[in-house]
Amino acid sequence: MNRPLALFDIDKTLYDGFSLFPLMQEQVAQGQISADVLEKSQAVLELHKNDILKYEHFAKQLLDLFARGLKGQRTAEVGSLTDNFFAKSEDFYEYADPTITLLGVDHEVVLVTAEPQFVASAVAKRFGVRNFCNTVFATQDGVFSGEVSTYLAARQEKTRAINHLTAAHPWAGSLAFGDSEGDIEILDSVETAICVNPSTGLRHIANERGWAILNPHEQQAFDPDSVGQKRQNLPR
Repeated sequence: MNRPLALFDIDKTLYDGFSLFPLMQEQVAQGQISADVLEKSQAVLELHKNDILKYEHFAKQLLDLFARGLKGQRTAEVGSLTDNFFAKSEDFYEYADPTITLLGVDHEVVLVTAEPQFVASAVAKRFGVRNFCNTVFATQDGVFSGEVSTYLAARQEKTRAINHLTAAHPWAGSLAFGDSEGDIEILDSVETAICVNPSTGLRHIANERGWAILNPHEQQAFDPDSVGQKRQNLPR
């Protein structure tokens, strides 16, 4: 029998911040991308922080810059560096490990992220997760081509990516964890939505819909049995 889903975004949901930027710094140090790519990416981040670029436009511009910066790099070498980077990272929230371990007993845990395939794969290995949906950087003959073949940045793109999963797994008992408006469709596709340190827009929606709100800095593990009580206490 199929188990219910437990869907997780990565950045700002499992990881404290945007994980691509420290990864890029390591790639600059190892000669996989140029310092100019990192500088331009940080400039795009500033536009997003100042609300000049909304998240979906920010994410797509960042992914385009990153993909072009990796053009000509061997996928195996990028993957190996990324695996090592996330295996050693101390920037995942403390609640992440015990929560994924707990849910993995009777849920199908899936990462759903705008990050490219080598990041999703590395984080999945870090947490012992088998399934993930992600942006795909195009490759040819084991080398990155500099293009993005599939984005998973927009809300509708994430919804399409998980449709086959939600159709194949039971709704009862399903959960999703997200941090921003970009995760609304994912959160709305499950029985129990958990908003992790949500953005202002998502917090407003969470309050309206009775979705649980989790502060990852104050919780060592998420207890799914407590969600019903939390939802009863939230304003609707």
